[in-house]
Amino acid sequence: MNILDLFSIRENIMNTTKLVSILSSTALLTTVGAITFSDSAKAGGFKNIRIGDRDGFGYTDEQIKEYNGADGNLADRNGDGVIGVGDVLLDLNGDGRLATGSNDNFDNRRQKEKQNNFLRGKGYQDNGSSGSIFTDISLSTSYLDEMFGLTPLKNEVKELQGEQKQVNKDLKKLDGEIKKLTTQVTNKENKIPKLEEQIKVQEDNITSFEEQIKEKEKTIENLTQEIKDLKIEKNNAPNENKKNKIKNKINQKNNTKERLMGDIEGTVEKQ
Repeated sequence: MNILDLFSIRENIMNTTKLVSILSSTALLTTVGAITFSDSAKAGGFKNIRIGDRDGFGYTDEQIKEYNGADGNLADRNGDGVIGVGDVLLDLNGDGRLATGSNDNFDNRRQKEKQNNFLRGKGYQDNGSSGSIFTDISLSTSYLDEMFGLTPLKNEVKELQGEQKQVNKDLKKLDGEIKKLTTQVTNKENKIPKLEEQIKVQEDNITSFEEQIKEKEKTIENLTQEIKDLKIEKNNAPNENKKNKIKNKINQKNNTKERLMGDIEGTVEKQ
């Protein structure tokens, strides 16, 4: 049975001067199972049907006194200690507005209401009512997300989006470092041919120096032998004049020998 059926029942009963009281903050979301009236009910035993309890959205006296409405005035306009007809909902965060996502959601349901079958009244038989799960609770979009488990999923999405943003940031930084390294590698690759050319020149110089050293060493070896021969010739010279001439040749060859040895030493130091 839906709410339209309830109103039909209400009209029939009001014809017998009885009032049906349905107190629910979300009446359109409630259904009442088949209601059976006994003969005594028809004769006057039926009084009312209420889905959930009559605590006015489930707020305590302390809460009603502590919080105002969004306009800054008391939420309990008639001061009866219950949020009901003529009153306004509580502005829980005090920002002067009530809207989905404004942190004014509330859930004041009792355990019986959460079981979705809490129906009260007199003069009827309940054969399967439901809807009390939607009483004493805010049904804003933001709170429905939480009620049906969507809020954790949305939070997870936000967390993943944050992680993705950080990953993209890290990737961008890494891409910059890769480009920098690529540039450095490219520059070094461009230097390699020049360095190889320099190495080739140095190798050619070394080869040339080695050949020069070998030639000078050979010359020194020949000069050494010539000096030995001249010394023998000097010892066998017939007179002083001849000895002096040979001595001068020996000195010249020694000077040449020393110069070549100096050249070799300087070449080795350059290498």
